[in-house]
Amino acid sequence: MKRQLFRATKFPFYLIIIFSLHCGKNQPLIEIVSPEDGSIVEGIVEIKAKVIDGNDITVLGFFIDDSLVKFFEDEPYIYKWNTIPLPDSSIHTIYAKASLKNGNYITSETISVIVYNIMLFYDDFEYYNIYDYPSQYWFQIWPGMVESTYVDTLFSYQGNKSFRICGSSQWVRTDGIELNLTKLNKLSYEYGLMIPENSPAGALAGFFVKISPTLGTIYNGVLFDLNDSMVYVRGLDPQPTDFRWHHNTWYNIRVSIDYESLLMDVWIDGKMIADNVPSASKETSDTFAISTEYGAGGAVYFDEIKVLKSFLQEPLPF
Repeated sequence: MKRQLFRATKFPFYLIIIFSLHCGKNQPLIEIVSPEDGSIVEGIVEIKAKVIDGNDITVLGFFIDDSLVKFFEDEPYIYKWNTIPLPDSSIHTIYAKASLKNGNYITSETISVIVYNIMLFYDDFEYYNIYDYPSQYWFQIWPGMVESTYVDTLFSYQGNKSFRICGSSQWVRTDGIELNLTKLNKLSYEYGLMIPENSPAGALAGFFVKISPTLGTIYNGVLFDLNDSMVYVRGLDPQPTDFRWHHNTWYNIRVSIDYESLLMDVWIDGKMIADNVPSASKETSDTFAISTEYGAGGAVYFDEIKVLKSFLQEPLPF
């Protein structure tokens, strides 16, 4: 009897230990930390997931509207979602799904967000490969030096990459994007610009008009002139300013255009350098362009290019 009692007492105790070890291993959980469910989002949206007890996770992916947009093998689980091409007031669903070492899957709760953008366009060039042309949005207008125009990591205004465009003494380099300005009464754009020390080039940005197969111009823009190192505002006609630019220096340029009053204002690094400059109408061009200066061959760098639907009083925080 004692032997039977001893075995009966020991066996359940062993089972309790095994059961406790098994139950102590919690199932991983995924939570979408940002954006918040039901929120209104715009521009570049950071989607972030948090995992609890996630040691068994092998791969985690983000899904937007049931389509996989990005997967990760390690933390952090962060994806930057470009909502700018999406229609305003459109509703979109977001969730995360992960595969486990045992072959099973777990899924977060699904959240919904509403897109409403004041931004027409944004490109920081971070999602292109180095030496690639950023063809997702941009197209070539004038060739310049094609082989020397690409996304580069040598200089950047923010992040790690920028767009290097290179002209020659015979051909400017000009690249553009198409915008829909139909319903706009006001517009702002902003960009970072840097001209390297050894580059014999000026730079300009604004709205491109093609005059002939070999001739074009830019309205409602800003010119960094190589000859005198001064900045000119190009509304209907070029107008000088008192601002002198320097090589190897990044500048933040902001332009606001009122299409009703046909006037434009310009800031550099937060300081207004020109106001109430006569501007061209929006019917003149809906092609926003960046370019090297005519007759000056060399490379210039553009970064953090943003175009917005209304006046921009302060630089955007990203």
